[in-house]
Parts: sequence; C-alpha cells; structure tokens
Amino acid sequence: MEFLTVVVILAIIAAILFPILAKTRSAADMAGCVSNLRQLGVISQLYAQNHDDQSPGVSEFKTGRVTFPIGFGWAGKTYPYGKSVGTFQCPSDRTSIDAKLVGSN
Repeated sequence: MEFLTVVVILAIIAAILFPILAKTRSAADMAGCVSNLRQLGVISQLYAQNHDDQSPGVSEFKTGRVTFPIGFGWAGKTYPYGKSVGTFQCPSDRTSIDAKLVGSN
C-alpha cells in the first residue's frame, strides 16, 4: 500500500513538472532562434561590405528569366560567411537539412 502511495505522489509531481520543462525548452529554442537571426544580420552585413553595399538578395544577372541552381539564393550567397547550416534554421524546427545542398561534405 505504501508503494502505491509513493507511485501516485511521483506521478503527480511528474504531471506538474513536465509542462514546466516543456516551457523551458521552448524558451531556450526561442533564444537560439533570436541568436541565429542576429547572426544572419551580421552575415548579411559582411556580405554587403564585400559586394559594394548590395544586399544578398540583389541579383547580378541582367536577363529577365534566370534559373538559379540549389543554394544560390540569399542563403547560398551568404553561407560562406557563416559556414554553419544550423544558423539558417531555428532550433525549434525539427526538420533535417541536407548539407549536400549547401556544399558541405
């Protein structure tokens, strides 16, 4: 009977703690996402300094129809300045990134 009481008390404590731990993890993921956004801002500034103050979204092509290969959008242009695929993804996003798409081996 005492063992059952201990199990019930532990179950109640666990039921109280799990939502608190989930909120803590969510707050940590949010802080990581804000950090990544700040890093992307710094990376964009570095790119602009090296490319005559043009943003990474500005295309240097003069034609009307351009097909970009994978990795040549703004993220592909700025990747060499950060060299971390994780910077381009929020920690709360659980999808995987194929590192081959950005040229990492």
